[in-house]
Amino acid sequence: MQSKIIRKKGNSGLTLIEVLVSLLILTSGVAGVAATQTMGLKAVQSSYYRTEADLLLREMADRIRANAVQRDGYDLAFGELPAVVDSCDGGCVQYDLALWADKVSSNLPLGQSSIVVSPPANGVGPTQLDITILWQDKLATSNANTCVGVNGAVTDGKSELMYCMILQIEV
Repeated sequence: MQSKIIRKKGNSGLTLIEVLVSLLILTSGVAGVAATQTMGLKAVQSSYYRTEADLLLREMADRIRANAVQRDGYDLAFGELPAVVDSCDGGCVQYDLALWADKVSSNLPLGQSSIVVSPPANGVGPTQLDITILWQDKLATSNANTCVGVNGAVTDGKSELMYCMILQIEV
């Protein structure tokens, strides 16, 4: 039995153009995965900051409730840094404010804090306190959760990147 070998003229297999097209497709896929990973990391960081802010808000609310007799002294404006005191001797308001404002500025990027005390109109009943924390967040958008100069907050012209949380309590 005799077999004939048939030879094709031209190239067989992958051509250079096919290889370049497949590399282009692979590169765009890897870039998409990298972009997804980057957005995931930003979302995790943003979630961490929101959790930290929530914990700080609740910490101050607990401090105010524990010292309800002096609740009217907890007024704090944005950018105000209370003088640090060593202990709670003679009242904890100054100590609480200094410790808390330091935690806010240390734990959150461009972190700022404010407490607005609103006594009852007729002098009877609970006092309302609005505890606000403001920080820079790269995932913040211009919706109800962002702050644009809330209560005189210093935003350095970057209000579109600021996120805030407000906790209202009555003591």
